[in-house]
Amino acid sequence: MLKWSSCHFLAYSEASKATWRSNVYDHFNISLRREMDGNGEPFRMVFVFTCKVDPRNHTIHLRPRMSSAFGTKNLQDGVHACNKRIGIVSGTSTRLVGEPYTPAGHRALIALRCAKNHRPFNSVLDEDYQAEVEMLRPGTVIPAPKTVSRDIKTLYAEMSKNVKNYFMVSF
Repeated sequence: MLKWSSCHFLAYSEASKATWRSNVYDHFNISLRREMDGNGEPFRMVFVFTCKVDPRNHTIHLRPRMSSAFGTKNLQDGVHACNKRIGIVSGTSTRLVGEPYTPAGHRALIALRCAKNHRPFNSVLDEDYQAEVEMLRPGTVIPAPKTVSRDIKTLYAEMSKNVKNYFMVSF
């Protein structure tokens, strides 16, 4: 029988999430948990959906691993209730609600967009992008491509500490 390590759980969880299409999953930290039967034998694996926004007041959602293709209605209802409880109007992004503009926050978003979407660092030089930023927030200074590259390296270095700590605690 295959023994699952934390690394296996993480890889399986990430592979599963890659096939999930709904943006409702963005509201949650998603992990995979092995449940045991009364004899201490592995019984099943379940996905655990923990609210990123209000984890104390938002009930954890559980979904058996083999039942992950049965829709997102219960998750959507939970997100709607959570957003209503904390005062977020439906249809708005939870990502930036209530956060004022800061140059550092803007740089972080640019770095994340480039890293997540495989965009080149010099996409900040695009005239249409610059026009959009100017339209939305006149006078905003857009970082140079070298700055975007440096920010991504800094984010990677800082986030890798979290990954290291995760695996240190897991073993």
